Amino acid sequence: MIIGASDQNPSPEDMRKLDAELSRFDKPHEFHTYADAAYAFANTGSTNYRPHAAALSWPKATEFLADTWSDKRNSSSSRSNRSNRSNETG
Repeated sequence: MIIGASDQNPSPEDMRKLDAELSRFDKPHEFHTYADAAYAFANTGSTNYRPHAAALSWPKATEFLADTWSDKRNSSSSRSNRSNRSNETG
């Protein structure tokens, strides 16, 4: 999940709950939070657009999706739950 630090939906408590549930069911997931960014920070048409945070977030999103989808296609893969949290300046 990629989220701006100023966006309060989901709340930090909701993020903890989501992390716990995804971990409980052994689902791969990552959380990346970007400072000085709010909802829609990657949307170029938004007043919340933050180019630096958007540039940092896209590679993380595409890498996660590529890894996750690749693992589903390759049944011999034994990928474990990937829970990752990061806070970045954006």
